Amino acid sequence: MLFRHLKARGSVLAALGLNLLVALAPRADAAEFLPGGDAELGCFMTIRGQIVPGDAERFRDALTKSIGTNPYRDNPDFIARFDGGAGTVVPRICLDSAGGSLAEALRMSDVLTNRQSERSSLNTAIGTAVAAGARCHSACAVLFMAGGSESEGPAGRLPNRVLHAQGSLGFHAPGLTIPDGNYTAEAVDKAFTVAVRSIGELSDRQADLRFPATLLNRMVATPPQEMYVLSTVGEAAQWMIDVVGLPHPARLTRAHFVNVCLNTQSALMPATSYLESYANRLDGPDSGFFAGRRLGDYAEGLLVRHYNRGVLKLALGAPGDFGTASFVSDPDPAEDGLNCEATFGGIWPQANPLADNNRRLAVSFSRGGVMFLDQAAFYPPWTRFADLSREYGTGALQAEATVWSDSRSVNTRCIVFDANDTLTDNDACRAVETARFTGAGEMVVTLSFTWPSGAKTVIGLDGDQTINGNSATSDYIAAASDLGDQITCLRNSASGNAFCFDRIRF
Repeated sequence: MLFRHLKARGSVLAALGLNLLVALAPRADAAEFLPGGDAELGCFMTIRGQIVPGDAERFRDALTKSIGTNPYRDNPDFIARFDGGAGTVVPRICLDSAGGSLAEALRMSDVLTNRQSERSSLNTAIGTAVAAGARCHSACAVLFMAGGSESEGPAGRLPNRVLHAQGSLGFHAPGLTIPDGNYTAEAVDKAFTVAVRSIGELSDRQADLRFPATLLNRMVATPPQEMYVLSTVGEAAQWMIDVVGLPHPARLTRAHFVNVCLNTQSALMPATSYLESYANRLDGPDSGFFAGRRLGDYAEGLLVRHYNRGVLKLALGAPGDFGTASFVSDPDPAEDGLNCEATFGGIWPQANPLADNNRRLAVSFSRGGVMFLDQAAFYPPWTRFADLSREYGTGALQAEATVWSDSRSVNTRCIVFDANDTLTDNDACRAVETARFTGAGEMVVTLSFTWPSGAKTVIGLDGDQTINGNSATSDYIAAASDLGDQITCLRNSASGNAFCFDRIRF
């Protein structure tokens, strides 16, 4: 049934000779090479189970049985047809494995990158995928990074690796494998040498695999007994991994293209500062995204420098129309280095982004570098894609939906001056700071102050400042400056009163 479905799509998978693919009888502890897989991801083969020595040769044999030794015999234009042609599905291998031997996974990756002049050049035109509900951890994740295709241009090998938002992709450093009860210095030294050699071999293959240095650093820094599971849009973007199974924005806005630029910056310019925060995992369970920062300063900086600036030209028309979109940001590159140009062309919304070229977003920077992204990049870098997929599915995401949110509370002081700048209140209070990104791509920041009486004062910082829903403007009050160097005041347009708070606590 799966094979009939794949062929009915008119895709290049029919050229693979799927009827020739048979499941190879595996060893009890070895990976299985099974026919078929997730049809939407274009999988003609699934590798399932532990990766053990000898699996690389069995992998070669499985590909030979499914593809043949002469891919040009019946379909000479195979490579040209699957490389982004309209209506095609790129042939991929689905992975579902907890890991195993890193050295063997590297040898299996060589089969896909033709590192050892493999028997079929067609092997180098195959992508990898992790389907919904599947996991690809440890050594399997390294094999996942081998998915791609060779280009005829200077870009060389182009990544083709797809992670479903409800799949799991995890990395960690290789461990020391020592038999139980045997802890001699010789055994430990041998195991350590094997682990270090595997890292060296992976480093030697970085260019072949398009394995970014930042990902290698993250992998080595994660202890063998732990797992760094990919979780955010920003991580996927900078490590050139497509994420599918997500909703699409119902209507594209300028803010969505700002998100594209933010997602790209750390990959093109890894020395940039605060925009790397999503890769540093500051949004873990023990600390909020804004922990250790002054939220007001940080949020206003984002709003002013990014989300409220830039020029968007949108000509996508009604759903289903072919069109183009272009965005040029205008922050001072000396200030934060964003200065980004992004373009998108094609049908919006994409009914099935995997049916043709998934990486439709092109981004360039004035300081150099070009990068291509999939449409997941329309969401802010710290968006947790599994949560987004679980909450909203794969349909249209409306403007008011919450894409990502985070908050923390602090103790501060709530201060009020009347219209004549006379101090009327100065009490200890509790403040909750919240940042929320919406389906419209925008960032909404609120500071909610709770007075000892239980009354609340809510400040909005989403471009236009507000106090309890009324417009507000920043104001300098001399008497407030006497209360501290970090006192910030906003004047309520409705009451004329000024609300002030101690910003140093943020």
